[in-house]
Amino acid sequence: MPQAPRPILLDEVFVGVDTVNRGQIFALLTALDLDLMLTSDHEWCTYGELPGIAVHQLLTDTDDDAVTSARFVWNGTDLESE
Repeated sequence: MPQAPRPILLDEVFVGVDTVNRGQIFALLTALDLDLMLTSDHEWCTYGELPGIAVHQLLTDTDDDAVTSARFVWNGTDLESE
């Protein structure tokens, strides 16, 4: 039987939540087997409770109208750029 994505979009969900509770939330989302999408201007999702996630940072230049993306991957222990 094919597996359908189970996305959950979180927009600035961790404002005012401490680091321990953030890790617990990621552990719960992982246990529920949800496909996490998160928008934030400062959250990088580098928590041991999260086994892996791709991070796309949007970059702009003040002299250019273009937007580019830098991709990083969290593998559960390290954040690596690609």
